[in-house]
Amino acid sequence: MSEMTNRDMLRENIAATRDPITAKEARLLEEHRQRTSNLYCHGCGHLCETAAHGVPVATVLRYLRYYEAYGKRQEARALYQALPAQARDLASANLAAAEAACPYGLPVAQLVQIADRRMS
Repeated sequence: MSEMTNRDMLRENIAATRDPITAKEARLLEEHRQRTSNLYCHGCGHLCETAAHGVPVATVLRYLRYYEAYGKRQEARALYQALPAQARDLASANLAAAEAACPYGLPVAQLVQIADRRMS
């Protein structure tokens, strides 16, 4: 995600696209992606959400990322609380099945419960 909240950030992002990355930089980025891919939701909610029976897992985990990684706690909390009650009904969700469906090995059940505790 590239968030640009002012013109300086926009200029910096545009400048970063001018020169292609080197083979070494590409390799380092790929290594980092592989090392950290189990730490965040990749947005393939069609896999876990079907198993979770109504909890929009990818959306909840995206809001948790806003809350934790981007420091947008108020925004994340407002978005989470705006979800319909059935979308936040963790008691009826099959989070174990959602976790088993995650191709990246995310601890889905734990993360969704953390999200609920922090953003409810």
